[in-house]
Amino acid sequence: MKLVIIASDAIIRKALSQYFLSTGLIEATAMPCNASRVLRYFAKRTPDVILLNLDVHTLDIISALDKAKGETKIPTLFLLAPELLSTLSDRNLSLKSRHADYLIKPERNLMRNIRFLLPQIEEKIWFLSHAPTRPLRAKPTAASPIVEQDPVPIRPFPLPSIPEPQTMPKPPRGTVSSKNQKNLVAIGTSTGGTSALMSVLSALPRTCPGIVAVVHMPSSFTKAFADRLDTLCSIDVLEATDHLPVRQGQAIIACGGKHLEVQKRGAGYWVKVTQGDLVNGHCPSVDRLFFSVATAAKQHAMGILMTGMGRDGAKGLLQIKDAGGKTVAQDETTSVVFGMPKAAIDLGASDKVVKLQDIAAEILHP
Repeated sequence: MKLVIIASDAIIRKALSQYFLSTGLIEATAMPCNASRVLRYFAKRTPDVILLNLDVHTLDIISALDKAKGETKIPTLFLLAPELLSTLSDRNLSLKSRHADYLIKPERNLMRNIRFLLPQIEEKIWFLSHAPTRPLRAKPTAASPIVEQDPVPIRPFPLPSIPEPQTMPKPPRGTVSSKNQKNLVAIGTSTGGTSALMSVLSALPRTCPGIVAVVHMPSSFTKAFADRLDTLCSIDVLEATDHLPVRQGQAIIACGGKHLEVQKRGAGYWVKVTQGDLVNGHCPSVDRLFFSVATAAKQHAMGILMTGMGRDGAKGLLQIKDAGGKTVAQDETTSVVFGMPKAAIDLGASDKVVKLQDIAAEILHP
Protein backbone atom coordinates (compact mmCIF):
# COMPACT_ATOMS: atom_id res chain seq x y z
CA MET A 1 0.00 0.00 0.00
CA LYS A 2 1.23 3.49 -0.85
CA LEU A 3 0.63 6.10 1.85
CA VAL A 4 1.44 9.80 1.62
CA ILE A 5 1.80 11.68 4.90
CA ILE A 6 1.29 15.45 4.80
CA ALA A 7 2.22 17.29 7.99
CA SER A 8 3.83 20.63 8.76
CA ASP A 9 5.93 19.35 11.67
CA ALA A 10 9.06 17.42 10.63
CA ILE A 11 9.13 15.36 13.83
CA ILE A 12 5.54 14.24 13.33
CA ARG A 13 6.31 13.33 9.71
CA LYS A 14 9.29 11.27 10.83
CA ALA A 15 7.39 9.47 13.61
CA LEU A 16 4.50 8.56 11.32
CA SER A 17 6.62 7.47 8.37
CA GLN A 18 8.97 5.37 10.54
CA TYR A 19 6.04 3.61 12.16
CA PHE A 20 4.39 2.65 8.89
CA LEU A 21 7.63 1.71 7.15
CA SER A 22 8.41 -0.60 10.08
CA THR A 23 5.39 -2.76 9.25
CA GLY A 24 7.00 -3.79 5.97
CA LEU A 25 3.58 -3.57 4.31
CA ILE A 26 3.24 0.16 3.72
CA GLU A 27 5.32 2.37 1.43
CA ALA A 28 5.16 5.71 3.25
CA THR A 29 6.15 9.07 1.74
CA ALA A 30 6.14 12.16 3.97
CA MET A 31 6.04 15.80 2.91
CA PRO A 32 5.30 19.20 4.49
CA CYS A 33 2.03 21.11 4.04
CA ASN A 34 3.37 22.86 0.97
CA ALA A 35 1.03 23.35 -2.00
CA SER A 36 3.72 23.19 -4.70
CA ARG A 37 5.24 20.01 -3.20
CA VAL A 38 1.82 18.37 -3.05
CA LEU A 39 1.01 19.29 -6.65
CA ARG A 40 4.37 17.97 -7.91
CA TYR A 41 3.90 14.70 -6.04
CA PHE A 42 0.41 14.04 -7.36
CA ALA A 43 1.44 14.94 -10.90
CA LYS A 44 3.70 11.86 -10.92
CA ARG A 45 1.94 9.30 -8.71
CA THR A 46 -1.33 8.41 -6.99
CA PRO A 47 -1.19 7.06 -3.43
CA ASP A 48 -3.67 4.57 -2.02
CA VAL A 49 -4.33 6.68 1.09
CA ILE A 50 -3.59 10.23 2.25
CA LEU A 51 -2.83 10.95 5.92
CA LEU A 52 -3.30 14.68 6.49
CA ASN A 53 -2.28 16.35 9.74
CA LEU A 54 -4.30 19.58 9.89
CA ASP A 55 -3.88 22.66 12.04
CA VAL A 56 -5.47 26.10 11.90
CA HIS A 57 -2.51 27.53 9.97
CA THR A 58 -2.41 24.67 7.40
CA LEU A 59 -6.05 24.67 6.23
CA ASP A 60 -5.07 26.05 2.81
CA ILE A 61 -3.51 22.70 1.95
CA ILE A 62 -7.04 21.29 1.49
CA SER A 63 -7.55 23.37 -1.66
CA ALA A 64 -4.19 22.25 -3.03
CA LEU A 65 -5.08 18.62 -2.35
CA ASP A 66 -8.44 18.95 -4.09
CA LYS A 67 -6.68 20.39 -7.13
CA ALA A 68 -4.00 17.70 -7.04
CA LYS A 69 -6.46 14.81 -6.79
CA GLY A 70 -8.68 16.11 -9.56
CA GLU A 71 -11.58 13.72 -10.09
CA THR A 72 -9.91 10.78 -8.37
CA LYS A 73 -11.33 9.76 -5.03
CA ILE A 74 -8.35 8.98 -2.81
CA PRO A 75 -9.23 7.82 0.72
CA THR A 76 -8.08 10.42 3.25
CA LEU A 77 -7.57 10.25 7.00
CA PHE A 78 -7.54 13.63 8.74
CA LEU A 79 -5.70 14.23 12.02
CA LEU A 80 -7.49 17.19 13.56
CA ALA A 81 -7.14 19.57 16.44
CA PRO A 82 -10.49 19.64 18.35
CA GLU A 83 -11.17 23.27 17.42
CA LEU A 84 -11.15 22.42 13.70
CA LEU A 85 -14.31 20.30 13.79
CA SER A 86 -16.73 23.21 13.55
CA THR A 87 -14.50 25.08 11.07
CA LEU A 88 -14.38 22.18 8.63
CA SER A 89 -18.08 21.48 9.07
CA ASP A 90 -18.77 25.09 8.05
CA ARG A 91 -16.66 24.50 4.92
CA ASN A 92 -18.97 21.64 3.97
CA LEU A 93 -16.08 19.16 4.10
CA SER A 94 -17.15 15.57 4.73
CA LEU A 95 -14.91 13.97 7.32
CA LYS A 96 -16.86 10.73 7.65
CA SER A 97 -17.65 8.85 4.47
CA ARG A 98 -16.63 5.79 2.49
CA HIS A 99 -13.46 7.59 1.46
CA ALA A 100 -12.75 9.76 4.50
CA ASP A 101 -12.33 9.48 8.24
CA TYR A 102 -10.74 11.50 11.01
CA LEU A 103 -9.10 11.29 14.43
CA ILE A 104 -8.85 14.00 17.07
CA LYS A 105 -5.27 14.75 18.08
CA PRO A 106 -4.17 15.18 21.70
CA GLU A 107 -4.57 18.81 22.74
CA ARG A 108 -1.15 18.93 24.38
CA ASN A 109 2.30 17.53 23.64
CA LEU A 110 1.40 16.04 20.26
CA MET A 111 5.01 15.10 19.51
CA ARG A 112 5.19 13.06 22.72
CA ASN A 113 1.65 11.64 22.59
CA ILE A 114 1.40 10.75 18.89
CA ARG A 115 2.34 7.18 19.89
CA PHE A 116 -1.04 6.88 21.62
CA LEU A 117 -2.76 7.38 18.26
CA LEU A 118 -0.58 5.18 16.05
CA PRO A 119 -2.63 1.95 16.34
CA GLN A 120 -5.88 3.78 15.63
CA ILE A 121 -4.30 5.56 12.68
CA GLU A 122 -3.03 2.24 11.33
CA GLU A 123 -6.42 0.54 11.67
CA LYS A 124 -8.28 3.37 9.92
CA ILE A 125 -5.72 3.47 7.11
CA TRP A 126 -6.12 -0.26 6.45
CA PHE A 127 -9.87 0.07 6.14
CA LEU A 128 -9.79 3.28 4.13
CA SER A 129 -7.36 1.67 1.71
CA HIS A 130 -9.96 -1.00 1.03
CA ALA A 131 -12.40 1.61 -0.37
CA PRO A 132 -12.39 1.67 -4.18
CA THR A 133 -10.49 4.56 -5.76
CA ARG A 134 -12.35 5.86 -8.77
CA PRO A 135 -13.16 9.11 -10.57
CA LEU A 136 -16.19 11.04 -9.40
CA ARG A 137 -19.29 10.42 -11.54
CA ALA A 138 -21.58 13.05 -10.10
CA LYS A 139 -21.60 16.12 -7.95
CA PRO A 140 -20.79 15.34 -4.32
CA THR A 141 -23.68 15.59 -1.92
CA ALA A 142 -23.69 17.87 1.09
CA ALA A 143 -21.39 16.78 3.87
CA SER A 144 -22.91 14.74 6.64
CA PRO A 145 -22.82 16.33 10.07
CA ILE A 146 -19.68 15.73 12.09
CA VAL A 147 -20.20 13.70 15.23
CA GLU A 148 -17.65 13.66 18.04
CA GLN A 149 -16.08 10.22 18.42
CA ASP A 150 -16.20 8.46 21.77
CA PRO A 151 -12.68 8.15 23.18
CA VAL A 152 -11.19 4.66 22.99
CA PRO A 153 -8.59 3.68 25.60
CA ILE A 154 -5.34 3.27 23.69
CA ARG A 155 -2.06 2.45 25.38
CA PRO A 156 1.33 3.84 24.34
CA PHE A 157 2.61 1.82 21.40
CA PRO A 158 6.37 1.81 20.83
CA LEU A 159 7.69 1.23 17.35
CA PRO A 160 7.84 -2.55 16.88
CA SER A 161 11.15 -4.32 16.92
CA ILE A 162 11.34 -5.98 13.52
CA PRO A 163 13.51 -9.10 13.24
CA GLU A 164 15.91 -9.37 10.35
CA PRO A 165 14.66 -11.41 7.37
CA GLN A 166 15.87 -15.01 7.28
CA THR A 167 19.35 -15.10 5.74
CA MET A 168 19.38 -18.86 5.16
CA PRO A 169 16.79 -20.48 2.88
CA LYS A 170 14.07 -22.36 4.71
CA PRO A 171 13.68 -26.10 4.28
CA PRO A 172 10.79 -27.11 2.00
CA ARG A 173 7.41 -26.78 3.67
CA GLY A 174 6.16 -29.89 5.41
CA THR A 175 9.65 -31.32 6.05
CA VAL A 176 9.52 -30.95 9.85
CA SER A 177 8.85 -33.94 12.09
CA SER A 178 5.31 -35.00 12.95
CA LYS A 179 5.84 -34.56 16.70
CA ASN A 180 3.14 -32.48 18.44
CA GLN A 181 0.91 -32.38 15.34
CA LYS A 182 -2.05 -33.45 17.48
CA ASN A 183 -1.77 -30.04 19.16
CA LEU A 184 -3.32 -26.98 17.53
CA VAL A 185 -2.90 -23.29 18.39
CA ALA A 186 -5.49 -20.67 17.41
CA ILE A 187 -4.76 -16.93 17.73
CA GLY A 188 -7.12 -13.99 17.38
CA THR A 189 -6.27 -10.29 17.37
CA SER A 190 -7.36 -6.92 15.98
CA THR A 191 -6.13 -3.37 16.70
CA GLY A 192 -2.36 -3.53 17.24
CA GLY A 193 -2.43 -7.14 16.11
CA THR A 194 -0.10 -6.92 13.11
CA SER A 195 2.88 -6.07 15.28
CA ALA A 196 1.73 -8.32 18.14
CA LEU A 197 1.43 -11.36 15.88
CA MET A 198 4.80 -10.57 14.31
CA SER A 199 6.33 -10.51 17.79
CA VAL A 200 4.89 -13.93 18.69
CA LEU A 201 5.50 -15.81 15.45
CA SER A 202 9.05 -14.53 14.98
CA ALA A 203 9.97 -16.03 18.37
CA LEU A 204 8.83 -19.56 17.49
CA PRO A 205 11.03 -22.43 16.21
CA ARG A 206 10.01 -24.82 13.44
CA THR A 207 9.19 -27.45 16.07
CA CYS A 208 6.17 -25.48 17.32
CA PRO A 209 2.62 -26.82 16.90
CA GLY A 210 0.59 -25.79 13.87
CA ILE A 211 -1.02 -22.35 14.21
CA VAL A 212 -4.14 -20.78 12.70
CA ALA A 213 -4.76 -17.07 13.18
CA VAL A 214 -7.34 -14.38 12.50
CA VAL A 215 -6.29 -10.73 12.24
CA HIS A 216 -8.99 -8.18 11.45
CA MET A 217 -7.55 -6.82 8.20
CA PRO A 218 -8.92 -6.04 4.71
CA SER A 219 -8.71 -8.80 2.11
CA SER A 220 -6.28 -6.96 -0.14
CA PHE A 221 -3.55 -7.02 2.52
CA THR A 222 -3.68 -10.38 4.29
CA LYS A 223 -1.51 -12.12 1.68
CA ALA A 224 1.09 -9.34 1.79
CA PHE A 225 1.02 -9.56 5.58
CA ALA A 226 1.50 -13.34 5.55
CA ASP A 227 4.30 -13.09 2.97
CA ARG A 228 6.05 -10.45 5.06
CA LEU A 229 5.83 -12.61 8.20
CA ASP A 230 7.17 -15.56 6.24
CA THR A 231 10.38 -13.63 5.49
CA LEU A 232 10.81 -12.67 9.16
CA CYS A 233 10.01 -15.97 10.87
CA SER A 234 11.71 -19.34 11.15
CA ILE A 235 8.32 -21.01 10.78
CA ASP A 236 6.38 -20.96 7.51
CA VAL A 237 3.63 -18.34 7.33
CA LEU A 238 1.03 -18.34 4.58
CA GLU A 239 -2.44 -17.05 3.79
CA ALA A 240 -5.23 -19.57 4.17
CA THR A 241 -6.58 -21.47 1.18
CA ASP A 242 -9.39 -24.01 1.32
CA HIS A 243 -8.41 -27.60 2.26
CA LEU A 244 -4.90 -26.57 3.35
CA PRO A 245 -3.43 -28.97 5.96
CA VAL A 246 -2.24 -27.51 9.26
CA ARG A 247 1.36 -28.57 9.82
CA GLN A 248 3.88 -28.31 12.60
CA GLY A 249 6.17 -25.29 12.22
CA GLN A 250 3.57 -23.43 10.18
CA ALA A 251 1.14 -20.55 10.75
CA ILE A 252 -1.91 -20.01 8.54
CA ILE A 253 -3.38 -16.48 8.42
CA ALA A 254 -7.08 -16.02 7.62
CA CYS A 255 -7.97 -14.25 4.36
CA GLY A 256 -9.61 -10.88 4.80
CA GLY A 257 -13.32 -11.04 3.99
CA LYS A 258 -13.56 -14.84 4.51
CA HIS A 259 -14.10 -16.92 7.61
CA LEU A 260 -11.42 -19.44 8.64
CA GLU A 261 -12.40 -22.72 10.30
CA VAL A 262 -10.56 -25.93 11.17
CA GLN A 263 -11.75 -29.49 10.61
CA LYS A 264 -10.24 -32.74 11.85
CA ARG A 265 -9.51 -35.39 9.24
CA GLY A 266 -7.94 -38.61 10.45
CA ALA A 267 -4.93 -37.70 12.58
CA GLY A 268 -4.57 -34.17 11.24
CA TYR A 269 -6.28 -30.81 10.83
CA TRP A 270 -7.34 -29.00 7.67
CA VAL A 271 -8.57 -25.47 7.17
CA LYS A 272 -11.87 -24.48 5.62
CA VAL A 273 -12.24 -21.04 4.02
CA THR A 274 -15.81 -19.82 3.55
CA GLN A 275 -17.79 -16.74 2.63
CA GLY A 276 -20.26 -15.72 5.29
CA ASP A 277 -22.05 -13.02 7.20
CA LEU A 278 -20.24 -10.79 9.66
CA VAL A 279 -19.84 -12.27 13.13
CA ASN A 280 -19.38 -9.70 15.89
CA GLY A 281 -19.04 -7.20 13.05
CA HIS A 282 -16.12 -9.04 11.46
CA CYS A 283 -15.25 -11.41 8.65
CA PRO A 284 -13.04 -13.25 9.36
CA SER A 285 -14.26 -13.68 12.91
CA VAL A 286 -12.11 -14.91 15.78
CA ASP A 287 -15.15 -16.54 17.41
CA ARG A 288 -15.90 -18.50 14.23
CA LEU A 289 -12.32 -19.83 14.19
CA PHE A 290 -12.25 -20.61 17.92
CA PHE A 291 -15.60 -22.47 17.83
CA SER A 292 -14.28 -24.75 15.08
CA VAL A 293 -10.97 -25.33 16.86
CA ALA A 294 -12.77 -26.31 20.08
CA THR A 295 -14.76 -28.91 18.14
CA ALA A 296 -11.83 -30.23 16.10
CA ALA A 297 -9.00 -30.33 18.64
CA LYS A 298 -10.79 -30.42 22.02
CA GLN A 299 -8.18 -30.90 24.79
CA HIS A 300 -5.36 -30.60 22.25
CA ALA A 301 -6.30 -26.99 21.43
CA MET A 302 -4.77 -23.78 22.70
CA GLY A 303 -6.62 -20.51 22.17
CA ILE A 304 -4.84 -17.15 22.45
CA LEU A 305 -6.68 -13.82 22.38
CA MET A 306 -4.50 -10.76 21.91
CA THR A 307 -4.84 -7.00 21.62
CA GLY A 308 -7.96 -5.72 19.89
CA MET A 309 -11.08 -3.62 20.09
CA GLY A 310 -14.48 -5.18 20.83
CA ARG A 311 -15.47 -8.66 22.03
CA ASP A 312 -14.73 -10.93 19.07
CA GLY A 313 -13.15 -14.16 20.30
CA ALA A 314 -14.26 -14.06 23.95
CA LYS A 315 -17.06 -16.64 23.59
CA GLY A 316 -14.93 -18.80 21.33
CA LEU A 317 -12.08 -18.81 23.85
CA LEU A 318 -14.53 -19.96 26.52
CA GLN A 319 -15.65 -22.79 24.25
CA ILE A 320 -12.03 -23.92 23.81
CA LYS A 321 -11.64 -23.90 27.60
CA ASP A 322 -14.87 -25.84 28.11
CA ALA A 323 -13.67 -28.42 25.56
CA GLY A 324 -10.57 -29.05 27.70
CA GLY A 325 -8.11 -26.87 25.80
CA LYS A 326 -5.67 -24.30 27.18
CA THR A 327 -6.55 -20.61 26.94
CA VAL A 328 -4.44 -17.46 27.16
CA ALA A 329 -5.28 -13.74 27.08
CA GLN A 330 -2.77 -10.95 26.56
CA ASP A 331 -2.40 -8.68 29.59
CA GLU A 332 -3.49 -5.06 29.75
CA THR A 333 -0.04 -3.51 30.02
CA THR A 334 1.17 -4.91 26.68
CA SER A 335 -2.14 -4.65 24.80
CA VAL A 336 -2.61 -1.67 22.51
CA VAL A 337 -6.36 -2.01 23.09
CA PHE A 338 -7.47 -4.27 25.95
CA GLY A 339 -11.02 -4.80 24.65
CA MET A 340 -10.90 -8.36 23.30
CA PRO A 341 -8.65 -9.85 26.00
CA LYS A 342 -10.64 -8.10 28.75
CA ALA A 343 -13.92 -9.45 27.38
CA ALA A 344 -12.50 -12.98 27.59
CA ILE A 345 -11.14 -12.46 31.09
CA ASP A 346 -14.47 -11.04 32.29
CA LEU A 347 -16.20 -14.11 30.85
CA GLY A 348 -13.87 -16.45 32.73
CA ALA A 349 -12.53 -17.80 29.44
CA SER A 350 -8.81 -17.39 30.10
CA ASP A 351 -6.65 -19.84 32.06
CA LYS A 352 -3.72 -17.41 32.00
CA VAL A 353 -3.17 -13.70 31.45
CA VAL A 354 0.35 -13.09 30.13
CA LYS A 355 2.50 -10.36 28.63
CA LEU A 356 2.98 -10.25 24.87
CA GLN A 357 6.64 -11.23 25.14
CA ASP A 358 5.69 -14.41 27.06
CA ILE A 359 3.07 -15.75 24.64
CA ALA A 360 5.57 -17.66 22.49
CA ALA A 361 6.80 -19.50 25.59
CA GLU A 362 3.21 -20.44 26.44
CA ILE A 363 2.82 -21.98 23.00
CA LEU A 364 5.98 -24.05 23.43
CA HIS A 365 5.44 -24.96 27.09
CA PRO A 366 1.70 -24.83 27.86
